[in-house]
Amino acid sequence: MKMDIVLAGVGGQGILSMAYILDRAAFKKGLYIKQVEVHGMSQRGGAVQSHLRISEQPIFSDLIPQGKADMLLSTEPLEALRYLHLLSPEARIISSVCPVRNIPHYPDLQDIIARMRAQKAHILVDAERLARRAGSARAQNMVMMGAAAPHLPVEVDDLHQSIAEAFSPKGEAIARLNLLAFEYGKQAGEFYEGCIQQGIGAEFTYQLSLKITPGPVPLQTISHWKRVFQDDRRGLILSILREYKGIIPSSPRFPKELLSVKEGELNMEFFQRLIKDHSRTP
Repeated sequence: MKMDIVLAGVGGQGILSMAYILDRAAFKKGLYIKQVEVHGMSQRGGAVQSHLRISEQPIFSDLIPQGKADMLLSTEPLEALRYLHLLSPEARIISSVCPVRNIPHYPDLQDIIARMRAQKAHILVDAERLARRAGSARAQNMVMMGAAAPHLPVEVDDLHQSIAEAFSPKGEAIARLNLLAFEYGKQAGEFYEGCIQQGIGAEFTYQLSLKITPGPVPLQTISHWKRVFQDDRRGLILSILREYKGIIPSSPRFPKELLSVKEGELNMEFFQRLIKDHSRTP
């Protein structure tokens, strides 16, 4: 087993904390690691990246060769594009879609998203929304760690322990907050990937993921979603997902129960009922 991971983001997003936690989890499993930081003016929001190599065998080079990385884990979408040349053809991109607009003329976000969605394997996460829901926008790095967790060569329990050990000196409440952010990210990543695997479509999955309430999603139920969204409601739901900002749509064709007024997000419980009812339809 060998895995080469590029961690990317901007200064202040906790990229090196992510590398530290992954290092500790790999040590717990008895793996070899090499980690190197190549970062710029982090205090001014400059680009930050870390090469992390994990293997069952000794590793002799710190840097990942071009075209060989197995995963790009990014906390900032534009920074993800910066390192596409390092990825292998089968590599997975796991990225936040929340921009840090620290440069003039920041590129169009939808163009950036489209570039990442063109990757064969990708998971896109609204890390800021999930981190705020966990208790702090500063926990976005732990959201992204959670989204990547099922694809890392370490155990989730070891990641939990490493996160707890890293944040416990700051207080038990901070440790719990970061563990919750990790769990939200893991749920979001599993949901996104499950929808893609069931053929729901990259654009629809992305729009849906921006609104869905965090929570465990039984993957067996996602298999019904493709049928649910192939009827005449699909286009309507997609248009509302793009534009919805907390106001219940007035269209009588759209089931108002689909949206949670309190949270301003899609109501997972209603979706489950919709799936169950639809699956009974001949």
